[in-house]
Amino acid sequence: MNREESIQTYQEQFAAFEASLNGGAQSAFHAVRRDALQRFAEQGFPTLRDEDWRYTNFNPLTGTTFTPAERPEADAALRVTAEALATAMPNAPTLLFVDGYFMQGLSDLAQIPEGIEVRDLASALDDNALPLESAATAAATFRHNPFTALNTAFTRQGVSVTVRRNAVIEQPLHLLFLSRAAAGPFVAHPRIVIDVQENAQCGIVEQYVGEAGAVYFNNVVSDIRLGENAVLHHVVMQDESTAAYHVGANYVSVARAGNYGNHYIGLGSSILRNGIHGVLSGEGAHCTMNGTFVPGGTQHMDHFTVIDHAVAHCTSHEQYKGVLADETRGVFTGKIIVRPDAQKTDAKQSNNNLLLSETAQIDTRPQLEIFADDVKCTHGATVGRINDDQLFYLLSRGIDRAQAGNILSFAFASDIVSRIPIASLRDGINDRLYRRLEESWKK
Repeated sequence: MNREESIQTYQEQFAAFEASLNGGAQSAFHAVRRDALQRFAEQGFPTLRDEDWRYTNFNPLTGTTFTPAERPEADAALRVTAEALATAMPNAPTLLFVDGYFMQGLSDLAQIPEGIEVRDLASALDDNALPLESAATAAATFRHNPFTALNTAFTRQGVSVTVRRNAVIEQPLHLLFLSRAAAGPFVAHPRIVIDVQENAQCGIVEQYVGEAGAVYFNNVVSDIRLGENAVLHHVVMQDESTAAYHVGANYVSVARAGNYGNHYIGLGSSILRNGIHGVLSGEGAHCTMNGTFVPGGTQHMDHFTVIDHAVAHCTSHEQYKGVLADETRGVFTGKIIVRPDAQKTDAKQSNNNLLLSETAQIDTRPQLEIFADDVKCTHGATVGRINDDQLFYLLSRGIDRAQAGNILSFAFASDIVSRIPIASLRDGINDRLYRRLEESWKK
């Protein structure tokens, strides 16, 4: 199937989806859906000629026929399967999603602390209960991203999370996405709407897991808004089937004195695209973007981040680390934009990469676009191999080469994990990270 045929397939799927909405097809939000589908059809899937996508070949994805995921029965065994694949989250209420669908009956809704409202996205859309900005956000974000346009066209699956004004939530909320082998090849378009209101604080962990060998396409969009003085610790863990495709896009707006922290762990998928676009829209806002990715085999992981300093007196810190083995390929494109009125900006960005084989590749492009003159901005990138002196030191003390290499590469990657402010999560991530690197050094 070529790209034109793939576009036509999604247009046919949209016609069936539209027919299933009944009265919902007359809603104001459905006009946004139609506009998004038209935009997707005009853009098509990105190619290597598109600057922002030039290092990732999506032909394997566009050449596969995916059918829309169907809502599964609420079988308790699904929760058991998901938790067996997931990193443990002690004492955290879990919202379970299976093949893109929010499974309310299998989720810990009764354990959601006071101060948080959780709603199935379909229900919120039917009741016009989403924040008023949602339709405008959806309309704005799909203009330059065809995958976001496709997600917007099919927006119905997903969840709306609202953290009420002044609420301080101690335990993180766990959003656990399970994709099953028996359901594939399928496509899901989950949308996550997070509204952290003024003076509120919370942590949200998104985790994506898939059964071994499962073939599917998860096309995920998150719309995130932080009010004045709000704090959100947002952890995204991507540990899906290595036969799957995952495209994620996070759109974040941070108001005055708000603090948004994104901590990303990339381990799964055949082809992965992780996108984050953060806008610091109020003075005193801060954004942290930290990530580590450890592909193996022939995995391809592409990371595209933008931090937009729209006003003065804002700060941002970003660091991504990649450890690449076998025949993997990694991509990092990080862009910091400082607008003309964004004086007194303080922004730091770095990308550091470790290559464990002769056939692993990394393309890195840290970028600054500065239109103000009173700023402090730095950026840089490094690519290297295991330090021979450090390796020799461990070998000289009786540690075999594979274990020594694993220790050093784990120390490099786990630096990012140590910065995750949710202590109950760090041990589980480190264990998974260590086992992934151990697999690479055993080959």
